[in-house]
Amino acid sequence: MKINLRKPAIVAAATAGLLAVGGGVAFAYWTATGSGSGTATTAASSQNLTVTQAPFAGSALTPGGAAQDVSGSIGNPNTFPVQLTSLTAAVAVDAAHASAGCQAGWYTVTNLSTAASVAANSSAAFTGKVAMTDPGTNQDACKGATVTITYTVNA
Repeated sequence: MKINLRKPAIVAAATAGLLAVGGGVAFAYWTATGSGSGTATTAASSQNLTVTQAPFAGSALTPGGAAQDVSGSIGNPNTFPVQLTSLTAAVAVDAAHASAGCQAGWYTVTNLSTAASVAANSSAAFTGKVAMTDPGTNQDACKGATVTITYTVNA
């Protein structure tokens, strides 16, 4: 009986070749890298907030009398929310009474309170107290005076 040594060698070579080709295909892939960019815009400017006091409904102010409530709203016309950092008030007396001796410093606005932020295109309420102090001097020049309160809000 004659043993054919070529047949096992051919089978071994074919198996090795298939493994090499098959193994190479199994691990073949392409690599790639990339990058990109995009843009966004920020608001070009912001609109001023508005502060509006509600009509005064308290009693007439008198020297040393009870503080009266004031209230109103802070409007935000912007398309984004605004964080409030302060709300202050300044008092002015009408010209006729001021020239007669009525002093703006005899009036105080206290306890101003509002929300910490105002939502976009919305408003937030505020409250406070206004009073006339009694410095112990004649304040007749203030009888009938109109007091204007100017509010300043910072954000």
